[in-house]
Amino acid sequence: MTRRIRAPVVAVGALAAAWCVATLAFVLIHSAVSGLTFAGPYSAYFPLDQLRYLAWIREAGLHGLISDPYRAGAAHLYLQPLFLISGLLWRAGLSVQAAYLVWTPVALAVLIWGYWRFIARFLAGSERAAALALSLLFLSPLVPLLDYGGIVNSNGAYYLVTVAGQGAAYWQAWGYLPTIIALGLMPVFVLGLEWLVLRAPRPRVVVVPAAAGLLVAWLHPWGGIELLLIVVGLLALRRGRGPWRELVVVAAALALPLIYYAIIAGSDSAFSLAQLRASGNSPLLYPLVADFGPLLVFGLLAWRRPRDVGEQILVLWPVAALMLYLVLGLNSRGTALEGVTLPLAVVAVRGWRRLRAPHWVGFAALVVAIVPGAFYSAHTFRDTFRDRAVPFALAPGEQRAVDALGRLRGNVLATRYLAPAVPALDGHAGRVTAGAEELFDGGLAAGAVRMLIQSDRIQLVISDCLRERADLSGLLGPLGFQTVRFGCARVYRRGRASR
Repeated sequence: MTRRIRAPVVAVGALAAAWCVATLAFVLIHSAVSGLTFAGPYSAYFPLDQLRYLAWIREAGLHGLISDPYRAGAAHLYLQPLFLISGLLWRAGLSVQAAYLVWTPVALAVLIWGYWRFIARFLAGSERAAALALSLLFLSPLVPLLDYGGIVNSNGAYYLVTVAGQGAAYWQAWGYLPTIIALGLMPVFVLGLEWLVLRAPRPRVVVVPAAAGLLVAWLHPWGGIELLLIVVGLLALRRGRGPWRELVVVAAALALPLIYYAIIAGSDSAFSLAQLRASGNSPLLYPLVADFGPLLVFGLLAWRRPRDVGEQILVLWPVAALMLYLVLGLNSRGTALEGVTLPLAVVAVRGWRRLRAPHWVGFAALVVAIVPGAFYSAHTFRDTFRDRAVPFALAPGEQRAVDALGRLRGNVLATRYLAPAVPALDGHAGRVTAGAEELFDGGLAAGAVRMLIQSDRIQLVISDCLRERADLSGLLGPLGFQTVRFGCARVYRRGRASR
């Protein structure tokens, strides 16, 4: 009997882990087969974030504290534990890409273990496997239905998929490893919080929620705010019948990283919640209904007044996520939804139990809840990859040009395609500006080129292999630039650019 219960859980965990690395495997295989160099991104949306992470790892490896790598002379303010360790690994000889990817098995193990522990607290038997599958692999099937069916326009589809992607755990595993570790620690925190309330005043029961909360808030401040709201809500529901001192210690552990973020964001907006990572924006509320409504509908079937601490936390978690989503600004609130699928999956499986449907119907419903969204996610990744707005992999000439650029100093003018990759892959010491595509396609007059070079004090110009680029030697030569060819890529170096 025990084996029959555990086997589906193991199968779900293995399937989820494989899907969480699917895009990474695709980009790595594509790079190897095509003779390209893996550049770092592998997310379905906002791949620029991974290039920013790589640039932060370089900064952490060199200075400990991170500055804004896209702005010359920015102050070093940001301490991030994962990137600091990756930075030291990079200094030890790993490529910056490999130094980031070493966290992949750690992140997946923490995620699946944390989700499993939370689900096992509330469900038993085969229901655990169903809830684990939903919590890790759910992306609302209404998203492909509304998009492919032409019911929403392109803007509506964008709002739907960005909100749905924040709730899908595997979507975050596609590039956001610190987030995945934080998501796996959030259920550890809430389970520790329940144990704290039940077992206080034993001092050692404070350690688990305090340590987990500290790491969550440090790696994922949105999750830290949610957990702080859960603590406050729990105190309100219990009406003072709680271990106050222990809960204050836990709240303080959550608050410390959040205060730190507030301080550094006040000094440099590059580290504000709106800038730490892209989250999209949705000015409308209907995406919430479409993306999480299917889980919530079944969850309402199992509604009961929460009486014990665990049941109260199960309700408080999605409420805290919704409150944070509504309070934060458009450019930062989507990230508040990350992790909310876990409690919703638990209550949805409970609701399905009330229907007393045959097992095969439940399995079919699980397939419908997961497979269309997974297909749509893969389709979205394919579109992002083919769009080539960001380099997922560099051609040999581009890699050599970027390497050469890293050995020089001075302000850089790069194509829009290469500009985000320059600080990440060569650690260039200088401001990197994305130039107008008309320049690199040869469409700017000599006077306009001169004004552009002089106004931004450009000493280095780099072109890519994205398409046939114009030879700018004739335009840049009279301004003191020398041309170095690297196959299909070029670097134009002004005399003042020093090694």
